[in-house]
Amino acid sequence: PFLGVLDEVRLYSNALRAETLSELALCRNTGGILKGESLPALADAGPAHTIWKPTRSVALKGSCRQQGSPSTQIVIRWSLLDAPDKSKASIDHANLGSATLNLDIDAPPGDYELQLHCVTGDRISSSKVVVALFAAHEARSGNTINTAAV
Repeated sequence: PFLGVLDEVRLYSNALRAETLSELALCRNTGGILKGESLPALADAGPAHTIWKPTRSVALKGSCRQQGSPSTQIVIRWSLLDAPDKSKASIDHANLGSATLNLDIDAPPGDYELQLHCVTGDRISSSKVVVALFAAHEARSGNTINTAAV
């Protein structure tokens, strides 16, 4: 039985040659990237946002920074990971770095968590951002929400 620790796992669709395995073992300083393989683009979902109702849209300013050959195509995709119950949020231009989170008029206050994915070849880099929506009469101080009398 293997009693060690695995810190990096890669799956291949074909058997690897002995030379390729040797090269992988020796290229630890390149993060296990073999010659000819694409480097992952670096995803940055941008800064967190704090908004108050009746705001209904937020401009997301994410980016995917190229690391390898500039000829490598980057596929960009935003996704909504988490939202308050009963929210009907949507993302316009989800395939662009500059997308828009749209909230319906009855959007409940709370945190809307989004993720930006940057795909180059078979490599994916992701970054998350939170949009915090407050009712018009709420104010945030650190991790405390102060509600004014209405």
